[in-house]
Amino acid sequence: MKFNRHVELGPLKESIKKILLQRGCKLNIKQIAWELDLKIGDFIKPIKLALDQLISDNLVTIDNKHKFKYRWPKNVIIGTIDINNAGNGYLATELYSQDIFIHEKNRLNSLNKDMVSVQ
Repeated sequence: MKFNRHVELGPLKESIKKILLQRGCKLNIKQIAWELDLKIGDFIKPIKLALDQLISDNLVTIDNKHKFKYRWPKNVIIGTIDINNAGNGYLATELYSQDIFIHEKNRLNSLNKDMVSVQ
């Protein structure tokens, strides 16, 4: 996503959140700027402000090495989806002994063996 010098924080926050969700690992500000295709020197203040707001909204955590990570809600289960010929999905997780059934209309655009989250 391209941003001009007058960055709207709403879209920037959503882009940062999306990157942290997709990557699934801790990233520092420089790595986040790189993923956004932004020059860190020009956009450091808006990125820091957006991250501060995401932290205050309890959507992102920061560690002592200044790396940021998406904070998953407690009632979200993450796993790999297996899709059968009928289009329905099954999510295997260590939390439950049986797979979680996901009807084809609730799969959105997930494909077989995708990492998905259910709530």
